[in-house]
Amino acid sequence: MPNHTSLQYIILLQLLTLHTINPIKTLAINTYSFFLYSYGDFMSLHILFLEDTPMMVEFVGTALKEAGFTYDHFPNPNQAVHALLEKPKHYDAVVSDWEMPPMCDGLTFLMDIRYGGNEDIIPKDMPFIMCTGWDCDQHKEDAIEAGANFYQVKSLGESLQPMINYLNTLIRN
Repeated sequence: MPNHTSLQYIILLQLLTLHTINPIKTLAINTYSFFLYSYGDFMSLHILFLEDTPMMVEFVGTALKEAGFTYDHFPNPNQAVHALLEKPKHYDAVVSDWEMPPMCDGLTFLMDIRYGGNEDIIPKDMPFIMCTGWDCDQHKEDAIEAGANFYQVKSLGESLQPMINYLNTLIRN
């Protein structure tokens, strides 16, 4: 299945091959544009994004938006759990920070939504990405063991492309 970006390229190529404007070509452009808009919305994931540091909200949030995803941001785990319990089918994935002092950490949040007694409300198979500044094998092992599907180190010097690639695989599956 083509992704949102490849559909944009197809439309761009269609536009570049047009040498003259006529009603049939205009209709084709409008049809492709509508299809891209509709298909893009269909393929986009809506993410619950848990992060307490404003600079990282901007950094990770921008990467998610540029990749075509939408998200609801929550600065603390209590608000995020409440949102999940209120609308469990509203979110396609969770992206969570690890460390959020003085509150709980991302690992506790992960374990709470996976095993905290809400399994009948929050989908057990909801993809969970731990997106953290901790570049440590032990943290990665702990997160995966607790039920995280993916572990992304975030730093202003690091690319978030591996996380974006993982999220894109969710669209294809």
